[in-house]
Amino acid sequence: MEVTTTKVKTSENSEALGGRCTFAVYVSKDYFKFNAAHFIAYKGYRERLHGHNYRVDLQIWGQRGDDGYVVDFGKMKKVIRSLCKEINEHVIIPVNSDVLEISEGEAGDNIIVKCEDNSTFSFPKGDCKLLPLIHSSAEELAEYILKKTIDQFSEEYLVKERGVTAMEIAVAEAPKQLATCRIELASGNLNKSAELILSGNKRPKPCLEEHH
Repeated sequence: MEVTTTKVKTSENSEALGGRCTFAVYVSKDYFKFNAAHFIAYKGYRERLHGHNYRVDLQIWGQRGDDGYVVDFGKMKKVIRSLCKEINEHVIIPVNSDVLEISEGEAGDNIIVKCEDNSTFSFPKGDCKLLPLIHSSAEELAEYILKKTIDQFSEEYLVKERGVTAMEIAVAEAPKQLATCRIELASGNLNKSAELILSGNKRPKPCLEEHH
């Protein structure tokens, strides 16, 4: 089922107090999804290659414009749908990993991934999605998708024209198993790194069920 909802966060007497409403817009679509294989690897550990049916959700905070909207849903949906399609049915390769050696095969048609424990994977190049991540965790995927989404819009549009104050992406690996990344937007701040919303140890947690 496709869901598009708008939530208003304000007090009942905000107008009487002279306050200004802040709106939170939440967008979730059936096609905000991708299927992909990956494995988490960090110093001293590598989990087995496995896959997930990922889901992506978007939330935006800001002011309501004169047209009655915070942002145009259609523009946001188009961007996220395209990003999901790019990753769908690929093996996610985190090219900035500090424990994986990633190279092309001699013929240039395979991606070779050598792990710290000397395990070696060879994937067809066309089956791989090389992403600028350290780990292929849900947290880093959320940060990547959020940054790519923001990159599609100018500061003039998001901050000055639409009054957007914050954006958040959630990436779910399974029902009730997700990570979120949120960035506070301000004039001149769009090119800064998004802030990961993490709890506890920032080392990525293995997502294979036996490790939970």
